[in-house]
Amino acid sequence: MLLVPMIGVGLAWSSTLTMPYAILAGALPSNKMGFYMGVFNFFIVIPQIVAAAILGFFVKNILMSKVFMLWL
Repeated sequence: MLLVPMIGVGLAWSSTLTMPYAILAGALPSNKMGFYMGVFNFFIVIPQIVAAAILGFFVKNILMSKVFMLWL
């Protein structure tokens, strides 16, 4: 029963993640595309790395390991 909604969510998620790159690729000169795509990717990856590095400390020390279990 959940297979069709999961496929739909997967398609929507992949298009959401792909569209900024497609829009950027259409607006860039072809000889500088690799550089600008790399810089654009930094703005996505660096916040993820910072969040992964900081949130564990935050949950352990500030919230005292008391996180909400959303799956219950």
